Amino acid sequence: GEATPELFDAVRVSAYGETMPLSSVGQVVIEDPQRATISCFDPSVANDVRDAVRDMQGMNLNPYVEEGGSGVVIVPIPRASDES
Repeated sequence: GEATPELFDAVRVSAYGETMPLSSVGQVVIEDPQRATISCFDPSVANDVRDAVRDMQGMNLNPYVEEGGSGVVIVPIPRASDES
């Protein structure tokens, strides 16, 4: 499966005391097949976005927040195995 920004459409982020779609707090960019980045409009929600992506059902992603307070969440995309 090719990674697309739509992969993250179902993600709900707990931020500002409510739950909202990822698209309302950040922009997803697929950098290459092995990596996506999520640029948070407000850097203070980057950890919430990271947690929401990490907790996506069945995806087994291990995102991390870029150093330096830019509010960018890096999402390494595991290579799809031929088994699935």
